[in-house]
Amino acid sequence: DDQAETLLIGLARGSGLDGLSGIQAAGERDGIRVLRPLLAVSRTHLAAYCTRWGLRAVHDPMNDDLTLLRSALRAKVMPVLSEVAPGFVAQAARSAGLIADAANLALEVAQSDLANAVQAGGELHLTALAPRSRARQANALRHWLRLCGAPVPSQARLAALCAQAFDSRSAHALWRHAGWSVVRYRNWLQALSPLVFVRPDQPAPDPWTAAWSGEPAVDVPGWALSVQILPASLAQPDAWFIERTALEEGPIMVRAAGARTRVRPTPKASSREVRKRWQERGVPPWLRAWLPEVRVGERTLGVVALGGAASAQGMAAAGATADACMAVSVRLLNAQDPRARWVLPYN
Repeated sequence: DDQAETLLIGLARGSGLDGLSGIQAAGERDGIRVLRPLLAVSRTHLAAYCTRWGLRAVHDPMNDDLTLLRSALRAKVMPVLSEVAPGFVAQAARSAGLIADAANLALEVAQSDLANAVQAGGELHLTALAPRSRARQANALRHWLRLCGAPVPSQARLAALCAQAFDSRSAHALWRHAGWSVVRYRNWLQALSPLVFVRPDQPAPDPWTAAWSGEPAVDVPGWALSVQILPASLAQPDAWFIERTALEEGPIMVRAAGARTRVRPTPKASSREVRKRWQERGVPPWLRAWLPEVRVGERTLGVVALGGAASAQGMAAAGATADACMAVSVRLLNAQDPRARWVLPYN
């Protein structure tokens, strides 16, 4: 009975395979294994069994509320269907089982299509899905959204995402759904939860300024970053170097980088404008303001993930091995930060 009712509810709501596949006899909910051994037994047989053995069945009063779709179908529609098609309940359960098989097959196909398309950070490489049919593309995107934790969109909303992902000639696009943002830049899709601090609908923070008092790390909560300051001998590969006296005089400033600020990807590389480095590294336009410039006093040290200031001295010239020289680097406060593809998480 429950399987037939669930199938009717799914049809009434225009559900997809998952909604039409009925209640599963075994599954998991919040990490707990759930078994339903009586699912295949009809309500009539259960009621007769309880009467025969004097068992008191628990009655849910919501079953009498005909404003609820399931209760209304059970009271008004199921009796008519059982009368005009006596085998309806059994046949509906059989159909639900076949639909469940189709749902499992769709999941296997999606897992195969996504195997080489999803990167470590959860980003989706669209080129890997481009040769697939639109049906397989939509199936893959639906399951990718689930992997990201996003709610499953309607067919119309999913079609709109497919169009933006595979048909748009623009270099970037933004698709919103239930508070989530799915951003495409070039051939990449990135899904951002409404709980993520760094999002397309959030402007970059105001400039942050602070004095340095000798601590090895200074958190910048408004930017979700940490500025690490260590002796030059402990420098990370991406560190910038500056005299300790200059740091003490300060202040340290974190602010949005200007597009025409010049940086060097490596100390010996030729300088580039920040806007060119954004393009070279494939940084989405919405995220660029979140890769800030770091300054000490009037001096620019560099731009996060893009390189050191073009005017800065190299390690040797700055006396990086001397005790008077410090190494400055930037880390993320959260490893799930959308910038993690370009910036190392905090460690």
